[in-house]
Amino acid sequence: MSKFIRLNILLIGALVAGIAAIGRLNAGGAEGKKQDLIGRIVAIGIPGVSAISPVGAFLPGGPIHDNPAFAAYTQPGRILDPARILVGSRSNFGAALTNPSEQEGSFLSIDPRGAAMLVIPSDFAAAGGQASTLGGRVQMFSANSPAFFNGVNNPLAVTANFTGVSNPLGLSINNAFGRLWPANAPTGLDGIGTSTILDPTGIPLAGAPNPQAGGVFAGDLTPRLPTQVFPGALGRGAVGTAFLGRSPDGSGRAVFCVALADGSVIQAHTAKAVDGLASRFQSRLTWPVYAQRNPRRLARPALRKQ
Repeated sequence: MSKFIRLNILLIGALVAGIAAIGRLNAGGAEGKKQDLIGRIVAIGIPGVSAISPVGAFLPGGPIHDNPAFAAYTQPGRILDPARILVGSRSNFGAALTNPSEQEGSFLSIDPRGAAMLVIPSDFAAAGGQASTLGGRVQMFSANSPAFFNGVNNPLAVTANFTGVSNPLGLSINNAFGRLWPANAPTGLDGIGTSTILDPTGIPLAGAPNPQAGGVFAGDLTPRLPTQVFPGALGRGAVGTAFLGRSPDGSGRAVFCVALADGSVIQAHTAKAVDGLASRFQSRLTWPVYAQRNPRRLARPALRKQ
């Protein structure tokens, strides 16, 4: 086992524990007193761990809460149980790779409850789909494998051959009235980025309001048509995403911003696709964006308010 892999396993444990920590904060009351956060390692064996997010509860009025077929995925023990966490990885865990020119990648759904540390098998998803292991405590949510093609639900989209996850580096969940939005760098930080919208099935959304994109915005393939409000594209790997809210245009559609590896930011509108938001010269994004080239750093974007 290489030094990098050993270090990565330690980081995986620390990061997952940070989200799922069962601990306490001894505030001490007075300013300047020591504060202790006591955590534990929940899981190891997640190569290239990246984005981590609690699932949380999906609220009434949204497509996941109000659709009985989707709501079933949020029941106890299921893949979007609100108490679970989603963890990004640069591994398919044995699932077939969709496109050899793209990197592997997946999001796991992990149940952090229980005393035993989870040692995740490296090939548990070899059968494909939303595979499960360790008594259901670890489940595959989505991966760069054929079961999760955009074309499954959106065969006419220009991005039909993309998957919802490939080298994922960010995740934002619209618990209010939407779905799950990963940010990906399928061919690395210097390649194009993708921003995707996933159903509970892990597949880019069915019935997409933008048939050009379906559930995958990618590179310069999915601009707002007939013309953009501001020029911009996912021209570099996507490293983070943030839910902005409902569009003020009256459509009621969700709008997200996506941070790219060159420091620029684009806006993704569920129905109207991609516009530029800030160039790399205009934005004040600060993070060690090339952390993948230096595994001792963590790639985490911070959006500073102007």
